[in-house]
Amino acid sequence: MTSKLLLAFLVGILPVVAQERERDSKSMVTARVTDRENAPIAGAEAYKLDWFGDSKDDPAPALTDAQGVFESQIDPTAPLHSNYVVIYRPGFGFGALCLDVLPARARLHPGRSIAFRILDPQGRNVKDARVMPGEVAFDDEPVLAMVPQALAQKVSAVTRDDGWATLRSMRPSTLRTILVEAEGYGTQVFSCNFEDEAKYHKLQLQETKAIEISLLKDEVPATGWKVICGGSEDEHFGAKKNPEDVIAAVGSIHNRYPDATGRVVLEHALADKDIELMLFDNTKKYRGKAIIKWESVGQRPTVVQVPRSLEEVGQAKHCQVVDAQSGKPVAGFQISFVSPKQPNMQYDAISDDQGVLNLKLLPGQWHVRVEKAAPGYCNSLISSPAVMAKNEVDEKLPNIQVAKGKEITGVIRGISLDLHRARWIKVHWTQGDQQQGDAYGTVHPDATFHATLPEFASASDFSIAMRFEHNGQLNVVSQEPLVLTGE
Repeated sequence: MTSKLLLAFLVGILPVVAQERERDSKSMVTARVTDRENAPIAGAEAYKLDWFGDSKDDPAPALTDAQGVFESQIDPTAPLHSNYVVIYRPGFGFGALCLDVLPARARLHPGRSIAFRILDPQGRNVKDARVMPGEVAFDDEPVLAMVPQALAQKVSAVTRDDGWATLRSMRPSTLRTILVEAEGYGTQVFSCNFEDEAKYHKLQLQETKAIEISLLKDEVPATGWKVICGGSEDEHFGAKKNPEDVIAAVGSIHNRYPDATGRVVLEHALADKDIELMLFDNTKKYRGKAIIKWESVGQRPTVVQVPRSLEEVGQAKHCQVVDAQSGKPVAGFQISFVSPKQPNMQYDAISDDQGVLNLKLLPGQWHVRVEKAAPGYCNSLISSPAVMAKNEVDEKLPNIQVAKGKEITGVIRGISLDLHRARWIKVHWTQGDQQQGDAYGTVHPDATFHATLPEFASASDFSIAMRFEHNGQLNVVSQEPLVLTGE
């Protein structure tokens, strides 16, 4: 498991757009799957994405009909951007779709076959090893994720007597890791540039070593917590071929809960390299990472102290969400306070009937982020997105100013299909001489778009937002109706 990019999702850097679904009792979402020319794809399977790998018996996937449409049940109480599906159909590479943002649509791109030869540490062929996709990046969604277990098993291949196996319907440009499961070696991770022209790759397993960990919280066994491990912090991502054109394993996948004594045993395959552990508490919230130095691994268990939560160590503080125009309190805003130095340190709160947010924070700077706006309001902050907390109990922090929203719509013309496939548009807005910010909107397959800005703001700059980067600057052709074009 590569933590560096996966955690970019877990700590919430995805853009928050105005077209997020309402969090009510309605839990069925309709979505559409097409090819890159927007033709519907029938018979595609949509698997729910379990970020934490807890589900051994994944629910049956939803199937698209002749119009490329499927329905999926979502959890309205889950955090935004957590209701994802991974989509697959033979002949195409994997696709992903966030069902929290409407309209829900995904595009699949053609896939091809990639062959693998699996070798043991002595260079001999390994028979009956299972080869499957691990992590995949997606074209239309800014996320990197493990392929769900049920889907990975379905598309996997088993090596023959000569050690060869072929994965079909893969898209090399989006494939980040390969997993190999073999008797006596566990599940090992391979990472390299699968996008090159090579039609096959040779993967060499490593010997494993049992590593015993004692997971403690305040010297008490941290039962209910979870450890995810995939390799070394510096060696796992971007491993290259060695001179013999053999790709060595860069770690082992582990997904473990400690026993009643806090004990976890990992059969690890990364000899002489430090090991990175990702820690999740009993609410499935990411709480940081721990690095185990290889030289410290010995006869005794390696003790890992898990961090205490802000609820336990933070100081009580409060602030108020108010309308920037009227100054009146606004209820129902979901706000997150995130530490810029420790992104896993986050406190979430919802403004009450008086607009008050009751918080638990440590002294220092905090970034303020709107997770979900109250009805009729936009997600953009009018006040500063950063606050400084002092070393005081029951401190009153500055008000968080928000604004009612107005929707703008338009069409994008004269750009390539690659940009049309982007789901997001970034709109920079200004309000008076001092206030400015960014809003994200949705781009539709017909190249129309809509976004929600603060009520009295003016749009001053437009660009296409793709994956983790903002690119594709757009120019205004006309204001009424709003028409944009690319270079």
